Amino acid sequence: MDKKHLITKNEINNIKQEHLPLIVFSDAVKTFLSYAIKHHTKGVYNHVMVMHKPGFVVTQNLDGFQELPIRVYMNGDHHLKLVSPLGWDVYKVQKAITFKLCAANKVKKYDFLGILGQLLGIAWLQSDKKEYCSETVIRFMQVGGVAYPNKHDNPSEVNKWMKLHKNLFKVYGYYMADEEM
Repeated sequence: MDKKHLITKNEINNIKQEHLPLIVFSDAVKTFLSYAIKHHTKGVYNHVMVMHKPGFVVTQNLDGFQELPIRVYMNGDHHLKLVSPLGWDVYKVQKAITFKLCAANKVKKYDFLGILGQLLGIAWLQSDKKEYCSETVIRFMQVGGVAYPNKHDNPSEVNKWMKLHKNLFKVYGYYMADEEM
């Protein structure tokens, strides 16, 4: 990994609104579930979310779609990769995030059926009305004008696709929990 891309907690907490939203990949380095997801998907990330305002991410997790302080992911248990999509329509993405946050207050949904489909390798086994983390991020990318081809990919597949389309994305930085010890 290129050292110039390493960023600190302080730098992440001080990212200005003009650099947002950013796509944030997470590797929960101390959990079995994270290990199992990465092993199954043959990747390095088990979760993906969007940093949409300074200090805050929106994430589709087991508790539903919600806004959380990014510091939750900087407690020593996570490595993060922050990615800036180039040329996406920031206004449309922020509007979609706001709409989803308002809808999330009414119903909290997570696509457990889709996770089962991922585990079994059956892409069509999904819920039409529920999403898991990467499906939510893919939808935000598509709303913003990124022509992402598959709506049911997992975080590792999204990361790999971004690497193949470097003209559409720029790595903002990497946060490595051990680098600050």
